[in-house]
Amino acid sequence: MFSFRKLRRIGIAACLTSLLFAPLTGTGVWADSKYVQVTVDNLNVRTGPALTYPVASTVDLSTKLPVVKEENNWTQVKLPNGQTGWLASWLLKPVATASTATYIHSKVTNLNVRKGPSQTFQVIAQINPNETYQLMQKNGEWAQIKLANGQTGWVASWHVEETKAAATGQGSTTSGTASSTTGSTAAKPSTPTSTATPAAPNTGTNNGTATSGTLTATESVTVYGGPDTGFPTIGKLSKGDKVPHEMKSGTWYLITYNGQKAWVNGAKGVTVQASGQSGSGQTTPSTPAGQSGTVTPAATATVKVVSTSLNLRSQPTTTSSSITLLSSGASLTLLAQSGDWYQVKTSDGKTGWVANWLVSKPDNPNWNQSPSTGTPSGNTGGSSGANAGTGSGSGSGTGASTGQGSVTILEPDTNIRKSPSTSAEIISRVRAGETFPIVRTEGDWFLIQLADGTTGYVAGWIVSATGVSNVVRSTTVAGKVIVLDAGHGGDDAGAIGTSFSTQEKVINLQVTQYLKNKLEAAGARVIMTRNDDRKLTLQGRVDVAVTNKADLFVSVHHNTHPNAMTNGTIIFYYREGESKRLASLVQSEVVKSTGYKDMNARFGDYFVLRENPVTSILCEVGFMTNYQEEAAIRSSQKQDQAAEGIYKGIVRYFQGK
Repeated sequence: MFSFRKLRRIGIAACLTSLLFAPLTGTGVWADSKYVQVTVDNLNVRTGPALTYPVASTVDLSTKLPVVKEENNWTQVKLPNGQTGWLASWLLKPVATASTATYIHSKVTNLNVRKGPSQTFQVIAQINPNETYQLMQKNGEWAQIKLANGQTGWVASWHVEETKAAATGQGSTTSGTASSTTGSTAAKPSTPTSTATPAAPNTGTNNGTATSGTLTATESVTVYGGPDTGFPTIGKLSKGDKVPHEMKSGTWYLITYNGQKAWVNGAKGVTVQASGQSGSGQTTPSTPAGQSGTVTPAATATVKVVSTSLNLRSQPTTTSSSITLLSSGASLTLLAQSGDWYQVKTSDGKTGWVANWLVSKPDNPNWNQSPSTGTPSGNTGGSSGANAGTGSGSGSGTGASTGQGSVTILEPDTNIRKSPSTSAEIISRVRAGETFPIVRTEGDWFLIQLADGTTGYVAGWIVSATGVSNVVRSTTVAGKVIVLDAGHGGDDAGAIGTSFSTQEKVINLQVTQYLKNKLEAAGARVIMTRNDDRKLTLQGRVDVAVTNKADLFVSVHHNTHPNAMTNGTIIFYYREGESKRLASLVQSEVVKSTGYKDMNARFGDYFVLRENPVTSILCEVGFMTNYQEEAAIRSSQKQDQAAEGIYKGIVRYFQGK
């Protein structure tokens, strides 16, 4: 813990790194998992729990294995060949399988599924109350689920309910027909027992069909204990292997492997010969629910793309192939409507389908089939009023809305344009520090009133807004290398809360892991100095940033003060310039997101900042010596809000560059 009262030059002798492995609960991972997944390729399997034991074999990246027992920082697992071996625990992650998984269903209609755990992320699908999905992990107020097409997405956890059993098909309705946004999907199978044949899952129109024939591997194919990648890995088929199959469920085939029942996915890497069936085992998606027919318009109309980018798809489902990527503001001619989807024609003649919640309303009031009124609930794709369209591809939005508030110019000689586009004519330039009232928002742009009474457009991602949400384009962090440092760890607990005995090292890691999920969902490459409860030297933390040529280094801490009334957030920097600018932006966003007192970004002479050549900040999120603030920072909601603020500050930093 870097105490507020110890704001002075710190010189701490290097200490030996502790490799004690003690996973924390409540940090977005599965505390009760009985399976682990390999996080590196060709991981050595050893005969005992130490590096001194000989290597018996290796396992591939992403292999899921059942845990036999754990010893110090080593995990004994059952291998696909039935033998046991030891793996380094720091190269594994706990996972949920069909036997340990939790499932969720939405409590509202058309709940948005987003690319990341925040309303700033793009909507990739919607789910409905009669559909069941596997819960992958939690991140504060957000839950990550597995969609039918294998993708993962995030939903607002306050709009879902959890269950340990998948009562209905994953992504499929009670009638067996998939929802309009997820297409035909496979249900979560029932839990297998030992090596007995798993019950065939409900897969919508295909409820598990008895088949007979031969399955041939055209490449190396993974064999699972059930018809889903959530089941443990049983082994692999090599190229050219031929095995008989006896049941088909969706794209999955039941086979016998090494004397036990197992499953392989026929969608990739296999060809199938079966009576009454042709092709490679791939199934044709059923017609999405709510799309009983296609309606052709009686009048001409156009719509515009209101998200940062939008897929033009071959069919009216999110699982169909993408024809091309449409940019924000692109004008599309309406050809037909099917449920929540529009068939459109682009300016260059391409025809395909777009989700109607990611485009504006038709410009022709005589359009005889209005868009679906099923506005996404809760974490809506777009916002109404002053916040409309400000999210980065975050949903519908109306494209334009009136607003109240002002913007402060951050960069010198900022362009003011005639229309909301970077290619529009520049009508004026304004100076850093100037403030202008907002007339309205249009997508990611603000129409502002200049000093002479005229109006013009300024890009929302390069200004600071007051009274309305700042524009955050999460794609600006894509490809950036960001090192996240959860302060303290191991036998260094950091500060201890005075009211609830909260250990600082625990909440530091929790906030950092929430932040990691947000940044990775936005495309950043995130490196954690620690993923578990271990102690690191200060130099070791800095070395992680240096050796990985990081773009940013962000250290997360919580504060103390002799006066129990002291509370609020402080973001520290050591160097003027980029580090100071990053600290100021993160300070502003954390205060907005959490509601904590603004104690201002300020200079801090700390080792991990002073000795770090990388742009660096140290975040003191809140005070553990203040009763109300300690209570707040213990909650997952406030931890998620703190991570959201840091995330937005980082995004704004890269937007400004």
